[in-house]
Amino acid sequence: MDNKIMQDYNEEYFYLKPTELEIYPMVQYAQGGGDSMEVFDDTPLNIAKTRTICFAQPIPKDPQLADHHFLTANAPVISERLKGVFDHLNLNGIQFLPAVIQDKEGETHNGYYIIHVINQIKCMDKDRSEWTPSRRKPGKASEVKKLILDNNVLDKVPLEERLVFALWENSLNVLFHQSVVEKILEIGPTGLTIYRLSKWDSKLPFIESYSSGKEDKKEEIG
Repeated sequence: MDNKIMQDYNEEYFYLKPTELEIYPMVQYAQGGGDSMEVFDDTPLNIAKTRTICFAQPIPKDPQLADHHFLTANAPVISERLKGVFDHLNLNGIQFLPAVIQDKEGETHNGYYIIHVINQIKCMDKDRSEWTPSRRKPGKASEVKKLILDNNVLDKVPLEERLVFALWENSLNVLFHQSVVEKILEIGPTGLTIYRLSKWDSKLPFIESYSSGKEDKKEEIG
């Protein structure tokens, strides 16, 4: 008899969210800087083209560039330094779209990338999650208030194929495996905070943070 105990993958996956510090601006595609809707495509995009990103309103009084800036929920803008972490992990189905950031004075800063996640996995536990069905796309969710992963599904997917993935049911949910998170934390990234999926609740403020930079790490992951 197989007495294997099923892992709870809700404890192993994390969201990367922007930090609450107001010095790090959100960003958007600059006028003429590229197609702002392209990051919602689930097909490969042109990585030879450089996108132009600019600060989005409201712009902080003294904005600072960071390793992570919010562009959309599924496609943050990251620095060359943070990209270097991902480069060493041989991630499946992830593109890094070259970008430059224009600050509020119009000065251009090189060495940034938009994360584009093509790797999508259909693994939401629809009975236990809190979600709203899409009217136009059968099987998909227009909103996910509380995500619970289907452990049986993920147990059949090799780890190297799910280190980072977007939820097929709603691709705004991008999840990072604990092993990836641990590598990210090693560089003490700025502009982001990491939250464990199992503790996520849209009805509550963030109640558990692991890092808003290495110096602010509140709890060891594990």
